[in-house]
Amino acid sequence: MKKSRIIIVAPILMAVTLLAFPQETPAQVVLIDFDTDPSGNPIAAGTVLTHVYSAMGITLLHAGSSDLCGSQIFANSNHPGDFGSNPNVVSTCGDPLASDISEAYGFVEVILDSPATSVCIEVRPDSPGTTDHWAVLRAYDSGGNPVDETRSTPGVIETICVRGFRISSAQFSGDGNHYARFDNLGLIYHAGPKPTTAYIPGAANLAGAGGTTWKTSLDVHNRGGFSAVATVELLERDQGNPSPSATHFTIAPGESLHADNALQTVFGFNGAATLRVTGTGGALVATSRTYNDDPSGTFGQFVAGADPDDAIFPGQTATIIGLSQSANAHQGYRTNLGLVSASEVPISVYVELFRASGNSLGTLSYDLDPYESIQINKVYEELTTDGVNSGYAVVWSTTAQSLFFAFASVVDNSSGDGIYIPAG
Repeated sequence: MKKSRIIIVAPILMAVTLLAFPQETPAQVVLIDFDTDPSGNPIAAGTVLTHVYSAMGITLLHAGSSDLCGSQIFANSNHPGDFGSNPNVVSTCGDPLASDISEAYGFVEVILDSPATSVCIEVRPDSPGTTDHWAVLRAYDSGGNPVDETRSTPGVIETICVRGFRISSAQFSGDGNHYARFDNLGLIYHAGPKPTTAYIPGAANLAGAGGTTWKTSLDVHNRGGFSAVATVELLERDQGNPSPSATHFTIAPGESLHADNALQTVFGFNGAATLRVTGTGGALVATSRTYNDDPSGTFGQFVAGADPDDAIFPGQTATIIGLSQSANAHQGYRTNLGLVSASEVPISVYVELFRASGNSLGTLSYDLDPYESIQINKVYEELTTDGVNSGYAVVWSTTAQSLFFAFASVVDNSSGDGIYIPAG
């Protein structure tokens, strides 16, 4: 059967998705003391450290001002005995110059080939015991966006740390015109959680039947302890989406992202789509609401976000119950069927419709391109003009590598109120 193509209709869709990420476990802890190289050989005072630790995936660069000591990072033996490890500290200045630095002398920048979740440095502010000096440490992701920032306690010798998921670089120096020395760089690498994906069908930004106007709002919250990256992709309805439009958001722990009319404000898109939300790091909760934007108010229905692990796979059958179709368009209910491909290959999906008695009305077939979604309005009318007071559908695919979701929206023809029924 030829694939049905539709514009969104009266049912309102609201999706709630929990993107739960497994707790990270430490994979590697690295300590760099600036006294020995990765092979354990002593590092002489005045050594340029830029590539000394390259074999460990760590590069040390001079960031910011280079007017006073040049543009390199050095092992400096100007090392007070009350902190760190002998004989060297790390500095933007080399021997015989003093090793204490402020932003006027630039920052020590740590570039990481593999992202870390924690970067620590031991700090000795000038004039310990006073409140005259302190240090700053900042972390960034691979795009140069801030991940975390911390400052040392004025006058206190201590180790300070920044934390976050996928730290790609860090910078430290005396804060502003305050001075400090630095030693013993510590890095924690984690194996990292597997990115988790959820499909949210029914997103819209378009006019529908009966003078309705449909919009979708999106909320993503990071309830975890690490910064998270949420990738939101637009899977346009009625077409394949092998390379969809995508937008990335970095969400700090405890913060939320909210986008009103998300298809328009995030993607500048008019039409209907499925949203695919992929989270890396943190612990994300994603919700969406698709609603009729009516002057008298809005109304809608919940739709649970669909995890690819719960998709219907080749040879599996799933059932959608509680369906109804009135022969009178102004009374009773209508059933709209939705199909969402989570497969990277074209698939064929079969839908057999039944009455509650178990009598089959026939089987429909629909071809879906990779990551395509479709909606078949009043699906029972594909096979009968008679009313179906109560019925169900059985869906399956025999295509190798097929993964898909199926759902129905049963809508009151009088009020436009609908319920969402996923295949199970």
